[in-house]
Amino acid sequence: LEVVGKVLFLDNDFQICESDTVIYDKAMVDPIFEMNKDAKRVMILGGGDGGVLREVLTHPVEEAIMVELDKEVVDICKQYLPDICKNAFKDNRTKLIIDDAGKVIKQERNLDAIISDLTDPEKMLEFGGVEFYEQLFLDIKNALADNGILTLQVGSHYEHEMVHMIETMLKKHFKEVSFRPVFIPSYVEPWIFGYARK
Repeated sequence: LEVVGKVLFLDNDFQICESDTVIYDKAMVDPIFEMNKDAKRVMILGGGDGGVLREVLTHPVEEAIMVELDKEVVDICKQYLPDICKNAFKDNRTKLIIDDAGKVIKQERNLDAIISDLTDPEKMLEFGGVEFYEQLFLDIKNALADNGILTLQVGSHYEHEMVHMIETMLKKHFKEVSFRPVFIPSYVEPWIFGYARK
């Protein structure tokens, strides 16, 4: 713990630690503002630890909407991992929705960017199958404004089939699809992040 700081586990699955959360969060957020420095409305799907939200709020956005299924995750992270979220949940630009991201995204339109920080894709596939992702990407596309940007975590660099499958699905709905490996020290491997424009 002295090396990595406090660590978040969900259902016995390692999520993030204090020492390198900034690497992960910036990999999710910075490309949005490199592609569109004027992005004002950003929605985060998942991300209950608040790290991605914190990073979004370092930019001049007008609204940062976070959709998290489990309020307990948010509360625990605010209490025990305050160095990750900082004051993000208190920022007046933050709108926290406790609900199912797959349901909420269907109701949104004209977002400048969507960040999918949902559970590891491998686990999401076990839960919902390929159909879940197909529908999610379609709903995200519909919720984005023209030229809106999607960023997401795709999973381990070594899960080649997973990365290829998500790339194939993204290219059905988006242009400028790209992937970037980023080494996350606590994961002890490169993690793939995906970027796409509507």
